[in-house]
Amino acid sequence: MEKNNSEFGKELLDNMSTSILPIVSDSGSKMEMIGSSILLSTGQKSYIVTAAHVLGDSGHTKLHLLTEEKSIRIRCSLIHFDNQLDIAFSELNDELITFLKKTGKNCFPIDIEEPNDFDKKCLCAFGYPSSKCHYDSVRKKFEICLMEYFGEEVTQNIKFDKSDSLFDKHLLINFDKRRTKKPEKECKGYRPAPNPYGLSGGGLFKVYIYKDHQLFLLKGILIEWHKKDIKVIKALKTDALKEVISNFQFTG
Repeated sequence: MEKNNSEFGKELLDNMSTSILPIVSDSGSKMEMIGSSILLSTGQKSYIVTAAHVLGDSGHTKLHLLTEEKSIRIRCSLIHFDNQLDIAFSELNDELITFLKKTGKNCFPIDIEEPNDFDKKCLCAFGYPSSKCHYDSVRKKFEICLMEYFGEEVTQNIKFDKSDSLFDKHLLINFDKRRTKKPEKECKGYRPAPNPYGLSGGGLFKVYIYKDHQLFLLKGILIEWHKKDIKVIKALKTDALKEVISNFQFTG
């Protein structure tokens, strides 16, 4: 039996919730969700990746990754920044990888080849919009909500120019913050989508849909969104990310 929209959407979210985590800042007097991050693996190494501005805008506050079990302090001294590409990453040590696995988290492999055989495909952006994440001061706990945004790839030169994007480095998808298309092309309906502030550092995926399962390919790291006339979400392409990581490893 083919899955309906709600079943399909929940399955996508369940898959991504193991690799995408919110980032929280703690200034001492206030805690707030400031962005998203993604756990990735390439070759024999694993990384935590986010947008550089997510960490750079936090000033001198303490930063944490949130899991269902506990928060994990981010040691900014171990993070490599590429502010020009707006990307930041840090290699995960074995101890942290083991802990994350115990909490049900896994690094998403990015060395996956695109399949030739599939029923259909769609583009999805995943992250934690701040409007859906709240700190309960009584329970002293964050209520977080991973969201998905479906969209189509943008190829118009004018939108790349207006968003200050490069064809070889960035990928853009159209979105409407009030409505985001459901994945099935034959379905004309929409689901609510909140303002995407907080998605930076999350992932943009191409989902290849088979009758009995889905295959995810990471197409980019979310770094910016434009809410005015062009309404696009911008991502740094995976190939550009891999090049930055490779160069960092090479220079040591």
